[in-house]
Amino acid sequence: MNVYVSTSSVKNPFDLKKVLEKFKQLNITNIELGSSHHYINDLESLLEMYKGNKYVIHNYFPPLLEPIALNIASENTEIRNTSLNFAKNAIDLCVKLNVPIYSMHAGMLADPNKIKFFEGFTFTEENFDEDKYNSAFLHLIASCKEINLYARNHGVKFAIETSGGHPEKFKYLLMTKIIEFRKLITEINDDNFGILLDIGHYNLSTHLNEEEDINMFISEFRDNIFQIHIHHNDGSDDQHLHPTIKELNYLKNINKDTIIVLESMNNTPESILEQYNIIKTFLTKG
Repeated sequence: MNVYVSTSSVKNPFDLKKVLEKFKQLNITNIELGSSHHYINDLESLLEMYKGNKYVIHNYFPPLLEPIALNIASENTEIRNTSLNFAKNAIDLCVKLNVPIYSMHAGMLADPNKIKFFEGFTFTEENFDEDKYNSAFLHLIASCKEINLYARNHGVKFAIETSGGHPEKFKYLLMTKIIEFRKLITEINDDNFGILLDIGHYNLSTHLNEEEDINMFISEFRDNIFQIHIHHNDGSDDQHLHPTIKELNYLKNINKDTIIVLESMNNTPESILEQYNIIKTFLTKG
């Protein structure tokens, strides 16, 4: 398995150049370009300075001058199209950097009204009926088909992440349950399309829905899981804490070519290196 580290894992990761310099000092070259960076005027020139790195790209990357709320399931056509275009631009960057996979969040039943790093989205309170959910899911399917076709035509894999956040916000989220992934995988029906299993997010799903089980998820979708985000929480919130033996043990049942990304957050460089080495040692012994 390939072990990567998210650029969102560093404490105060907003300046990407500083993050990449820290990783260079740690001799970490497998890097997920994540969602927590300020706009960079000449991004490609910056990345050109670190030619030895191998990347995967996730969600809000490349960073925009004015942040947006990506929502590929939005009822709002303008928001949905903006989100689709963002994903295609990210895939274009994948091609330039020889990145094998682009992953993103699945979308929501409502469009957020506030965007701020590490504070999560806020929403206007809404109640959702079955028709609203079904409509959003149809938008999600159509968006995934469009993005995946674009990705496949450019030689890039495309993956949707298991959703998560504070439990009070789960009612706004798509793709928190096995049944949803079963339906989406069946509808897309393309081996270029897969799943980013965020272990921390799915742990919240298991606390909120007794029928959800991560071992069942891995067993059913093992061949569809392209990538893993590994971090820990206690079930009360999306805390992005250091992975424990509980999370490491899930990796025993993952395909060997799956990309594993450390996505704990608010770390010192020393802590990142320690966690990175623990994961690699665990996989070697396994």
